[in-house]
Amino acid sequence: MAPTRAWRTAERSDNDGLTNLQERAAGTRANLADTDGDGMPDGWEVNNTLNPLVNDAALNPDSDGLTNLQNTSTTHNPPRADTDSDGMPDGWEVTNSLNPITNDAALDPDSDSLTNLQEYPAQHQPPRRRHRPATACPTAGSD
Repeated sequence: MAPTRAWRTAERSDNDGLTNLQERAAGTRANLADTDGDGMPDGWEVNNTLNPLVNDAALNPDSDGLTNLQNTSTTHNPPRADTDSDGMPDGWEVTNSLNPITNDAALDPDSDSLTNLQEYPAQHQPPRRRHRPATACPTAGSD
């Protein structure tokens, strides 16, 4: 029996989420988990409609405030700016310690009577309590 070429099989040589057959179809290297060297595994790029042959780590095609590379460390969906469809972009949610894959629009973690969704357009930071404005300091010579 003749040996089978690696690319003709369904095995996974580099553990990037693609079979060798899928690697061949995508033009990626079956023995290299990240063909373009951008820090994102080939399989993750293919599954999220990115190009595994081009360094696109710093791009933000969905304008959610997160780069493609930042999206790899989360369960966000890069083609969608708001993965959980709660009205707040993933990047804003991550920056403000909210969960971009859970609809948390109606929550009020800082107990200020504004929901997260109400705080988003006002650019407030929901998880942190806002401080009261400082009182005016007396001027020199006034008693």
